[in-house]
Amino acid sequence: MARPILIKTNKNRGKRKQKASRFGRVGDEASIEEDEDENNVYVVSKLSSFRHGSGTIPTLCPSSGNCWVHKFGSKNNELMTPEGDLIRSSYFGFLVNHLASAGGGEILMSDYYGMKVKMLTKSGEIIDIAETEPLHPFGLCATVDDNFIVCLVDTDDCVISTDSVRGLAKINRDGQKLQEIKNSSETRLFTKPYRVSENRNSDILVVDWTSERTSRLVVLDKTGKLKCVCRGRPRRFGEMLFNPSDVCCNSESYVIVSDLTGHAVQLLSPEYQFVQNILASKDGIEYPLTLALNHDDLWVGSGNGKVTVLRLSKKTRPDANGHVVVESSKSRLCVIC
Repeated sequence: MARPILIKTNKNRGKRKQKASRFGRVGDEASIEEDEDENNVYVVSKLSSFRHGSGTIPTLCPSSGNCWVHKFGSKNNELMTPEGDLIRSSYFGFLVNHLASAGGGEILMSDYYGMKVKMLTKSGEIIDIAETEPLHPFGLCATVDDNFIVCLVDTDDCVISTDSVRGLAKINRDGQKLQEIKNSSETRLFTKPYRVSENRNSDILVVDWTSERTSRLVVLDKTGKLKCVCRGRPRRFGEMLFNPSDVCCNSESYVIVSDLTGHAVQLLSPEYQFVQNILASKDGIEYPLTLALNHDDLWVGSGNGKVTVLRLSKKTRPDANGHVVVESSKSRLCVIC
């Protein structure tokens, strides 16, 4: 089975003494930020959370205010309300590896074993978009020009040789390949490209697993040239290294990335510098694995079966004349390019 890079949860993490949760009750819109940070760009509010079993949630995708949730190892996909109520459970005829919005109520899906990119249409029909054989599709995303980018691998591991094929393909809705970005004899961009997102400036962000326990966030320009590797929030001595597991971008080119072993969800600036934590371990998040953004609402799926729904609101402040202006951020991290 094509496995998400996860996880054995630490059952003792939630037992240690903690401060009172900064979340409100489920359904409350209480701000997560207890102490206002002048550098924060967004105010983060919790809308709801629920636990969907105890296993890993490797992918989810919002749909008309609800969300399709896929549990690792399950054949079925569950359409859930933000409160965790089951609307329906569906088997799509294959084992889903990744779900992503294609816009207009349509959902992209990767069929790892069938080596196909599929789509769940608004009417509920499942159609084939493209065949990827002999390569297997992992993560995928829609682009600003209404095409799709898909991660492709020849095998589900992080061991590569001169014969290994790891890369990305850009395809249109007819399944025609428009662009290919892959390792060459001169340049190794990827070890195991796992998730992908396109920013509003057409940069391509790739979660690349470099071993079974380590990953990085690679940023390419639209031609496939390496721009930088993001390092995330600066680490204190003894902290786990930045271990990205999923990435998405909002309409203002800010980047949201889940830090798996750092138990956090981070916000990066359009220049890929750390801005703020959206979620941290003190908020009760453990092993955030998958992200999905629907306008201002962020869905987070975790390695322990928990799904959290957040709202990101742009922070504002009055100026000297009483006008409301957007708070600017200060860069707190150099990105190694």
